[in-house]
Amino acid sequence: MKTLNYIEVVRSNRKELSSLSIESALAIVKSLSRQHKNVSLTTIDTTNDLDALIERRPNLVFIGMAYITDSVYSTQKVWLSEKLEQAGIPFTGSPRSAHELGINKDRAKRRVSDSGLATANFCVVTTGQSYSQHKG
Repeated sequence: MKTLNYIEVVRSNRKELSSLSIESALAIVKSLSRQHKNVSLTTIDTTNDLDALIERRPNLVFIGMAYITDSVYSTQKVWLSEKLEQAGIPFTGSPRSAHELGINKDRAKRRVSDSGLATANFCVVTTGQSYSQHKG
């Protein structure tokens, strides 16, 4: 018997924002639909789209993206997990702090090292620098 849960699978049409292909998203919807009556695929490309999702109050959001910006040129990130958590809507995926580590390898490596865990040596090389400048 199918449950009455209302689940939305979320992705963006903006390739730079979505970590979930349309094919994968549709496969997830199909799989979840076997057990749940109301499963839909939702596109989130703007903060208005996110606000509309929150207004619908799904029982669960399957997140296929970390954040949105209102335009390609905006640097202001609106983190889906953060907004959904504030709204009290359960979601799959990681919190903002984990996403931030995932997109910043230097910060992630430092966190691992600072936690006392073994990690391979590394250095950050910026444009115009060579690796040999960092060797001791």
